Amino acid sequence: MPKKAERNYLIADIPDDLHPLDYNTHQRRADVLQKMIDAGHPYGINQSRLAKHYGVDQGTISRDVKEIQSYLSESLGDYAVSLTQTAFENIYNSFMQTDDKEKAWKVLMDWNKWLENRGAIRTQPKTIAIESRVKDMSKAELLEMLDALTETDDSE
Repeated sequence: MPKKAERNYLIADIPDDLHPLDYNTHQRRADVLQKMIDAGHPYGINQSRLAKHYGVDQGTISRDVKEIQSYLSESLGDYAVSLTQTAFENIYNSFMQTDDKEKAWKVLMDWNKWLENRGAIRTQPKTIAIESRVKDMSKAELLEMLDALTETDDSE
């Protein structure tokens, strides 16, 4: 494990004339972090494309991303979490206020993915949620629920 000072991916010495194929691990991770920042979030990067860009396999980029997330979590901790939560709430609420439910849903799903990646939540298979809801329902209620789930919206 690199020393904490060596893990600072926010500050990296990458010479302008150095080709990405020649980056060392630290330089590559610093560059990947910058690409994440430019994209706006960790899921804004394509790991396969980055692997080709740096001349490494996709698994290496995946490990780089996990290491960057670990570094950020250790470096920024609760402060970053609170800032992220505040940003999420502001973005989500603004989409809800403008009645842009599709974008609000995407932000919510990204937030849940972020929480899952941090280990803050664990997603469950959808069948478990449905199973627990229908356990005590009557046949008529089950048929009504099935109709509601399969109903098509004529406005689409």
